[in-house]
Amino acid sequence: MVQAHAQSSTLSIAQGALDHPDHVAHARRESAFRLRAGWLLTVAALLGLIGAAWDIQWHAAIGRDTFLTPPHLLIYSATALNGLITLVVVLRETLLYHRGSPAVSAASTVRVLGIFHAPLGFVITGFGVLSQCIAAPADIVWHELYGIDITLWAPFHMMGLISGAIMAIGTIYIFAAEINRARTQGSPRHMRLAQSGVVVRSAMLFWTLQTATLPALFEYPFLTVGGAHVSLHVLLVAWLVPLTLIAAARTLRWRWTATTITLGVTLFGLALSVAVPWATTLLASIQGLAYRTDAPPITVASSAVPITLILAGLSIDGLLHALRARPPLLRAVAAGCTAALLLSLVEPLWRSIGYAHLFDPAVAAVLRAAAAPATLALSALLALPHAALAAVLGAQLGLSFRTTEE
Repeated sequence: MVQAHAQSSTLSIAQGALDHPDHVAHARRESAFRLRAGWLLTVAALLGLIGAAWDIQWHAAIGRDTFLTPPHLLIYSATALNGLITLVVVLRETLLYHRGSPAVSAASTVRVLGIFHAPLGFVITGFGVLSQCIAAPADIVWHELYGIDITLWAPFHMMGLISGAIMAIGTIYIFAAEINRARTQGSPRHMRLAQSGVVVRSAMLFWTLQTATLPALFEYPFLTVGGAHVSLHVLLVAWLVPLTLIAAARTLRWRWTATTITLGVTLFGLALSVAVPWATTLLASIQGLAYRTDAPPITVASSAVPITLILAGLSIDGLLHALRARPPLLRAVAAGCTAALLLSLVEPLWRSIGYAHLFDPAVAAVLRAAAAPATLALSALLALPHAALAAVLGAQLGLSFRTTEE
């Protein structure tokens, strides 16, 4: 279905260019508009990621005193911006479609609710925004019923993170479609803007998903298999890394896609490590709020970023290139399993040595237990099939991105 849709879109644009030369100009103007909208969505989502990281720190260090905390205001402002941008695009595209614009046709849009027409990426993004709008008031009700919690795995916290991931996937679809349109139209500038958008938004998708793994580090660190411990965080990372990085690499086919994304995620985490504690302290002092006695000694959201993440990106890029003559799925599985194995063996060791001493004895004991030889070996072994499946899914997702509106 995706290939048929892609071929239909290609034929539609090419035929329009042959029959009506001005259709190319219309198509380029439409692409420019969609790229601007995609980058505006990206900036708005970046504000949301900063707000989410700040909110996690606020919960852990201060607590949730009111609905309109500073981090919440940043998150809700970002959601409103995402919703407004998506709504404007959908209404504009619908109007142009019904006016018979040559650049907005059934080949480059999907129908929604029988009335509206918009590119698939904006539709996916819109559903993510809607889901996040539901999660916010539902979270208020949850706190009213069950009290203040500081676990990220509360239902509506997770709903908010999943909504952010849906929006990220939608925006990647927007940029991926414009890569294909730029290739058809012969527009190098649009190509660069769209490719850069895929890299940035893939890094943001990675950050969103790795944030969701936080409780597996400290709160729910182990699964028990026959009396032996397995690191839950290792299993989650075995899904996260191949799925997101291989999807992006398959979409772009750049030499250093995964490395670029992991470098961006690492730098973003370092920036938040500086900015979030400063902003939390400043706003807490302005509002006269005190830190908890058990406030975390680190920036919580950034602590989920593996210190060896760039090495994982390098390994994925290196193997995808070295095995370029092999079938795509075999390359993806080999790269994904290697990266997951690297992270599952090295990361728990680094955490146990590098910053276990920062925490109270109970948390330090958990981090050191995750690095025990038996736990390391079993966790790495069980991570491999998860990584293989995630790599296959990532490769298929990348193919879907690559062929959308081709």
